[in-house]
Amino acid sequence: MENTKKNGFDAAYQEAFELGCKELLKKNLRQCCSNSQAELINLTDNRFIIRIKFIEKFISINVPEFTFSVKSTDTVDIWEKILILHYLTNSNKESLTGSLITYRQIKSGSVYFPTFEKRSILPFTKFFAENSEALLEVANHIDAEKYDSGDIAIKIMVFPSVPLYFVLWKGDDEFPASGNILFDETIEKKLSAEDIAVLSQQIVFKLINISKKIISDK
Repeated sequence: MENTKKNGFDAAYQEAFELGCKELLKKNLRQCCSNSQAELINLTDNRFIIRIKFIEKFISINVPEFTFSVKSTDTVDIWEKILILHYLTNSNKESLTGSLITYRQIKSGSVYFPTFEKRSILPFTKFFAENSEALLEVANHIDAEKYDSGDIAIKIMVFPSVPLYFVLWKGDDEFPASGNILFDETIEKKLSAEDIAVLSQQIVFKLINISKKIISDK
């Protein structure tokens, strides 16, 4: 099994990763991949490769070693590995409904909401309120698309059946800028509230970092 303790990752991440590997091995891999729209390549009776798209990256996972690789100079971070394992383990064939919900509406979301707001919604709103056009530009770099909501919004297919919607209202002289992150109502059947919080936070960081580079290159 891949050693993920390097680069300062603490014991909690290591434990979550190892548990995620064990839980997936208990499942029917073929069914999990079918449900999550991942590709399963059978190498031998006991060895497989799982290929799945995560945001803009196509990631390969060797099973049962659980080594992760990507065809680029990118790496696969520990939080990405854990979320991918959880998504593969929990996914079902339920189709997206198009009915969007807020984080508060997710089971246990109200418990995590103050942290979610502080780490995801507020940084997203603060940065893009001052760089609103960059939100549309960054969409081209991560295989996202414009979404018709708020003043500016984008839709990111994080996993094949998990879209996230980042919505911004610019504000004016009377009202300050505001933002939100919305989810298809089926997300809580695929990821936990804690997973969704981590996912949202990391994508906000990604959007901001790419946007900063776009702005500095102009």
